[in-house]
Amino acid sequence: MARKGVKEHLFREPVPENVQDAQDCLSLAASELEAELLDVRRILKRPRLEFMSVSQEDFLIEVKIADAKKLVPDNWVKINSTKKAYRYRTPAIIRKMNELEQCKERLAAAAKDAYQSFLRVVSAEYDNLRYVVLQVGTADVLFSLASVALSEGYCLPQFVDEPGMVDITNGRHPVLEAIQTTPIVPNSIKMGGNEPRQIVLTGLNMGGKSSLSRMVALIVLMAQLGSYVPAEACRLSLFDSCFTRMGGSDDASRGRSTFMVEMSETSEILKLATSRSLILLDELGRGTSTNDGQAIASAVLETIVTKAKAVTLFVTHYPGLADIAKVSSYRSGPASLPPALSLAVDPASLVGSVSPIKLDSCTWPRTRQAEPTAFPSLCFCISSLRAWRRPRTGLTWPRWPACHRACLSRRGKRASRPRRPSTPGCSRGGESKSDGFI
Repeated sequence: MARKGVKEHLFREPVPENVQDAQDCLSLAASELEAELLDVRRILKRPRLEFMSVSQEDFLIEVKIADAKKLVPDNWVKINSTKKAYRYRTPAIIRKMNELEQCKERLAAAAKDAYQSFLRVVSAEYDNLRYVVLQVGTADVLFSLASVALSEGYCLPQFVDEPGMVDITNGRHPVLEAIQTTPIVPNSIKMGGNEPRQIVLTGLNMGGKSSLSRMVALIVLMAQLGSYVPAEACRLSLFDSCFTRMGGSDDASRGRSTFMVEMSETSEILKLATSRSLILLDELGRGTSTNDGQAIASAVLETIVTKAKAVTLFVTHYPGLADIAKVSSYRSGPASLPPALSLAVDPASLVGSVSPIKLDSCTWPRTRQAEPTAFPSLCFCISSLRAWRRPRTGLTWPRWPACHRACLSRRGKRASRPRRPSTPGCSRGGESKSDGFI
């Protein structure tokens, strides 16, 4: 109330004496106005008449023009009128309104003085008050954590020395579980160790992709806070930071569009992320066109897999990004970096049940010195990498793979950007049949 400037209602029992006197004066003036209304009802012969307020004019008495000539006394003051009615105040009402305004000013001054006196008392005892508040806050946190630990379905997380480990068995979103009446389908997820650190999560809308990624982040935060977590079992590493890029909003006051905000936040994540970080990226690249967005998402994913090597949940509607992650793993060497794992949301369940799908159905090269037609998927995947990165963020401009250069040289000309094949890869003879740019 004090922050809003309404100090009159800030005090409770015992109310300061000067504030109480001003409040009593205000109540007396209001009751006298109500008594004056009874006399007006008797004069106008309208027992249900009430004061009305129009255009910040209070305590008005509205009388129809036909009745005003017969019933309204001569000493009433006309304030305003309409086509059908006049609005009056009696001399007594005008006097009581002046008294009411004086009481309001008196109350405001008394409340201000009382509040300043309160601040002086707080300032004198600030150190003791701050100590008490900190101790009460600590006790509140500890009691809350104890209450959570006694909740059904919560377990004590175990921390391991190995970096980048997330092993959650039948975890649940703690907030959704608390506010929803419908049962929550638990999800298990494992990252790090013998499993990949990066997961590309894709599937249908309203399938639970964002809920799963938020569940992982909340469980990690709760565990490092010292709380029990909503899961059957949980093994985690210690993380130095948790980066999120979710949702879309602009910053028009600073001249930044939704896409620019998205790219700026992603750039900061790539600069600060380490191998001990947790990254959540949701629908990266949706602030621009589909082809450009997939190129951006592909380049960011490659950087995370090959350089930052942070534990990452990459939520996307671009299924081709799973192929990008696997190409990137071969660039770093299969022995040093396991292939990325794609989690597809089960279409039969719209509450977040997930099943792992490893990308072992494609034939992938182990060398980049290959004929364009021998590996059709290489042209499609690598052509979307290394694009849309500005020099200030440490990112490079496109370097097109050898298969595209071979395709263009056979046609006797150079082009500023590659062409997307009609199928994932180059068509017969290595020539592109589509003008779409990934």
